[in-house]
Amino acid sequence: MKPKVVWIFILSAMAVLGVVSWIYPADGIELSPKIKLEFAQFDELLYPEKQILLNVDSLLASTTVETVEPEFEDDRSQTRLDSALVDSQYVYFEPKQIRIDKVSQYLEFPNGDRTVLHPFFKLLASGETQKSLIRIMHFGDSQIEMDRLSGYFRAKLQSQFGGYGPGFVPAVQPYGFTLPMEQSAEGKWTRYTAYGRRDSAVTHRRYGILGNFSRFTPLKLDSGYSVINPAFIPGEETERASLSFRTSNHAKARAKQFTQCRMLYGYNRKPFQLKLTADGTVIDQKNIPAGQKPELLTWNIETNPKQVKFDFEAEDSPEIYGFAFDGKTGIAVDNIPMRGADGLSFTLMDMSMLAYYLRNMNVKLIFLQFGGNAVPAQHENYDYYRRGFAYQLSTLKRIAPEVEMVVIGIADVSKKDGENYITDPSVPLIRDALKRATLDNGCVYWDMYEAMGGENSMPSWVFHDPPLAGPDFIHFTPQGASYIAQMFYSAFMYEYNQYLSKQ
Repeated sequence: MKPKVVWIFILSAMAVLGVVSWIYPADGIELSPKIKLEFAQFDELLYPEKQILLNVDSLLASTTVETVEPEFEDDRSQTRLDSALVDSQYVYFEPKQIRIDKVSQYLEFPNGDRTVLHPFFKLLASGETQKSLIRIMHFGDSQIEMDRLSGYFRAKLQSQFGGYGPGFVPAVQPYGFTLPMEQSAEGKWTRYTAYGRRDSAVTHRRYGILGNFSRFTPLKLDSGYSVINPAFIPGEETERASLSFRTSNHAKARAKQFTQCRMLYGYNRKPFQLKLTADGTVIDQKNIPAGQKPELLTWNIETNPKQVKFDFEAEDSPEIYGFAFDGKTGIAVDNIPMRGADGLSFTLMDMSMLAYYLRNMNVKLIFLQFGGNAVPAQHENYDYYRRGFAYQLSTLKRIAPEVEMVVIGIADVSKKDGENYITDPSVPLIRDALKRATLDNGCVYWDMYEAMGGENSMPSWVFHDPPLAGPDFIHFTPQGASYIAQMFYSAFMYEYNQYLSKQ
């Protein structure tokens, strides 16, 4: 093709596009409530609008993200307390205030009642963590995967109030995460969740405390799960499977150490063989009888192993609800990401089982961090979400009245608008729905959206050098997550310091 013809074609195409741009409606052509055809306007082509960015460095100036390591790495009895030890008994405690950064976004309380968190703060200040293990569970969507926020909060509290270990991990880790632990599985394991795409073959609600369970033999067709006498079941094949857990090289120092291991399981129709090895040494080997209720096995492993392995042998698999790797005292902080969840799945779980494990694992505080997965729905009104989330909170409070709850709100999420990125209009609606549900149910709210800078703040985190959020304009980078974690930690411990100042 001759150059002259090419140029004529290019100029003609540009002319046509220019005319279309000139006459095309500025608001686009709406085909349906969720589908709109848009075309760049002529003035936008000539004078494109520049992305306006917040000064993130100014926003984060008061937030110090340091490498968190235990302050008392060699003495597990030390906490952030002045104390006296007489005849192996602590006779007095003098709790100290915690040094924090300037608070950029404070916690919000129902009717301004700051005493909501006082029962938990009393546990910290009384020295209870020197005598028992106090558990904090952090549930969230994919925003908290790879121990984001949880890991920082865990490291800080364990260094100040004692405690070791990464806390809860699922039996099967489907995404290859290396935090908070490295995991591997051998055998025919299948994982079932109460959130996301639920398997229709599961006809019960027994999803343990983490919202999932795993098996190494197929589900049975009947849903009763009655205990079966092996003598009357001929011909079933014995299956062997194993689960391995290794402390992560990327974890903070105290999360790499644990002296107590617990397995949550139940509803095994038949007996199963279990062998536990730690760093290659057999710690325990036993035959577990058939049962039809939630169970909890505990092992104390004083060698502080780097790797443990569970070998199973059975004709019918038990339901494995998860494992906890902790110290015997102090603080445990669990990272429980539920990819794809909107926070409305807790009531799809067996409430009696959930209450049993919350009580027996001594859970005293729950963080709930959801909202991002409600954005794609693109509703003009999120009252349904407010009602649904309120129902989750009221149900959790009913089955575990001794557990305090803090809701960490939705982060800013961007959508493309021409050549720029703006806050998705659903985000402030979801934030308002979460906040109202939280405060109406006597829980505490922390506004991550405002902590980031509010409307249109996500691009400033994405385009920061180094980036503090990813190119999807949804998830934080590890460094960005550390800043958010420190902001939340400062807001939380500010309230603790306020509590101490009034005692």
